[in-house]
Amino acid sequence: MPAAIRSAMSLLADVIGQKKLSASMRFKHRLSIEEYFQLLGRRRQYSTKFLEALNQGRFDVILCPPDALPALRHGSSYYIGGCGISYAGLYTLLGMPVGVVAGTRIRPCEESDRPDTHDVVERAARYVEKDSVGLPVGVQVAARHWREDVVLATMGVLETFFRAQPEFPSLSKIPLWN
Repeated sequence: MPAAIRSAMSLLADVIGQKKLSASMRFKHRLSIEEYFQLLGRRRQYSTKFLEALNQGRFDVILCPPDALPALRHGSSYYIGGCGISYAGLYTLLGMPVGVVAGTRIRPCEESDRPDTHDVVERAARYVEKDSVGLPVGVQVAARHWREDVVLATMGVLETFFRAQPEFPSLSKIPLWN
């Protein structure tokens, strides 16, 4: 899409209250080779600062959700796709090892606390969360570069703990035949 049209569409989306869609449109464009290498340099600087923060805080592992939403329903990624709701993107950008372990399930009172809104991204997120009771909730484990052993060991400890909990999303609890 030409830059002028993308800018106009982003502005229009912003004016009609589609803030997240507008923001995602602003950052999607073709890069020249010079811009690409500048972006790689910025990524390297960000990675260095991130690792310095890990060192300063003496963190060996980071625990976080894998995503801001449960499993996406068919078609909903069209509206959510590029809006940065996945926590995995950061560690992919930084080249850090990560893994995800199932922890629990969404309970009836936890489906969604999103207000009804006209923002298409928020509406799609609310749609995904609706009827999500029973879907697994994961824990993402990230560690420093070349420390896959730390990720796997942490995942093992977490899985051992979670398997002992009544809400663990075990495959043996899923009825395969009705």
